Amino acid sequence: MDVLLTRSLAGLMRVQALLGLIFSGQYRDPEPIHSSWFGNDWVTLVLAVPLLLAGFVRAARGAARGLMVWLGMIAYAVFVTVQGAVQLEAIGVPSDE
Repeated sequence: MDVLLTRSLAGLMRVQALLGLIFSGQYRDPEPIHSSWFGNDWVTLVLAVPLLLAGFVRAARGAARGLMVWLGMIAYAVFVTVQGAVQLEAIGVPSDE
């Protein structure tokens, strides 16, 4: 089950980052925030996804460091998602209420 969830999370992170890079004009934020989202997409694509997968592989082999990296990348994914949701509310993007 953890293999499926990790692969799914990595796939979603990859798609989200690629879409953010391809359609970066869709970010409706002021320029400094727009730039941070653009950089965050690159960090997710180049570092976070590979570290998530590598950490999982090492954790599956019983390595404690691999487990810490894997859990850290899951926490990163949750943080970035929550940060995006909070930031949308802060700049006044209407929610689905």
